[in-house]
Formats: sequence, structure tokens, C-alpha cells
Amino acid sequence: MPDSTLHNLAGTSSHRRYATAAFTLEADDHVVVADTTAGAMTITVPPAANGFLGIYSFHLHTDGGDLTLAFQDDHEPIVITDKVLDTVADYAVMFTDGIAWYVLAEEIKP
Repeated sequence: MPDSTLHNLAGTSSHRRYATAAFTLEADDHVVVADTTAGAMTITVPPAANGFLGIYSFHLHTDGGDLTLAFQDDHEPIVITDKVLDTVADYAVMFTDGIAWYVLAEEIKP
């Protein structure tokens, strides 16, 4: 599944990233599909104020190790803790208003 650009009805686009190794999220990486076949990986999620706006989704597609979402945001009083996706089909859907990160939905099985 290659990386691709998605276009929405508003005429803007966002990027779908197919990840197989650790990386730092970029503002246009609105959909991340992770393949941890090679082992555990961490996605570093920068502070929302670093140019992030909108909805971002993270999906564990192939499980060979944990996928950790490491949030660097510490906007008080809303503090998002790191999330660990460790089962195929686990997901987290996040929203940011450019100030802080918020959880919209998640399915993280124990």
C-alpha cells in the first residue's frame, strides 16, 4: 500500500502515509497506516501548535510489534498521554484545533 494524497470536497488535500519505520508526524499526514512486521515502532506526534489542524487517524494494519504514538504536546489542562496500539485493527482518531490534541475515537484492545 503506497503513500498517497487524498482530496476532500473542500478542495484541500492530505497525505496517507504507509509507515514501516519510526517517523515524526507531519501536518499533512492525516491518515497513518502502520505495518510493524519488522518490529515495534514509534510515531512522534509534535505539539498541535506546530501547524497541525484537523482530524488525524492512526491504524495498526499489520502487527509484528507495538505501535506507540508519542505525543509531545503538553497544553494544560488538556494533556494527551502516549497511546500504544498492539493488536491488528487497533486505531486512534485524534483532532487538533491547533492548540491541543483531543481523542475523537479509539479502539485499543488489551
